[in-house]
Amino acid sequence: MVLKAVTDLERMGDLGVNISERVVELNNETPLKPYVDLPRMADETQMMLREALDAFVAKTPIAPAGSSPGIRSSMTYTLRYFASFSPT
Repeated sequence: MVLKAVTDLERMGDLGVNISERVVELNNETPLKPYVDLPRMADETQMMLREALDAFVAKTPIAPAGSSPGIRSSMTYTLRYFASFSPT
């Protein structure tokens, strides 16, 4: 189980680097819309990760990750919004 957690944490770190690199590129572009959902989604995600790591250290079971309806609905809305700009 520890090896699985290490692998998952490493993958999250890799994705964080990819996102950070893309943010630097996009900072030179005009925003498509105000970033209302993204900060809230980031806060909820950090809270979920913190809770998961605390539960792991304490050996306490918690609800599965991704169980936040707020993140799920915000992510769905955000993906649909940005997909509308993609060429068909």
